[in-house]
Amino acid sequence: MNIKLLNMKYDFHTHSKYSADGYVEPKTMVKIASKVGLTGIAVTDHNTIKGGLAAKKYENNEIQVIVGSEILTDKGEVIGIFLTEEIKSKIFIDVIEEIKAQNGVVVVPHPFDGIRSTSLHPKHYDARFIDCVEVFNSRCVRQTYNEMA
Repeated sequence: MNIKLLNMKYDFHTHSKYSADGYVEPKTMVKIASKVGLTGIAVTDHNTIKGGLAAKKYENNEIQVIVGSEILTDKGEVIGIFLTEEIKSKIFIDVIEEIKAQNGVVVVPHPFDGIRSTSLHPKHYDARFIDCVEVFNSRCVRQTYNEMA
């Protein structure tokens, strides 16, 4: 694969038809991402990597597909990207360990969202487990949630 390293644009939080809140076919997601000028997408369906694996088949020299999942834990949602296997646990620390065991990256989506009951509200001591924080989520009703992130 030959992907340019300059001006890279990724969307690291997308859902396909494999999520209850998604409806798009993985193949279509890759086409749309390419059409709008993205370098890549992470397909992070809820509690499964099925959409990412399906989309990965359509990866090409212009667009990279990263397999991921948005897992609901006992503390809130966590995204794992660069996954190769389903995450089985629902316990926060165990989910982190499963992601790391796959050489994955831990992302906290829509942190501090006070309306979504599934949002993780990370504390200072959680920082050692987290690699990235989503700083903009278009579905956050209040901009202050994105600003806090």
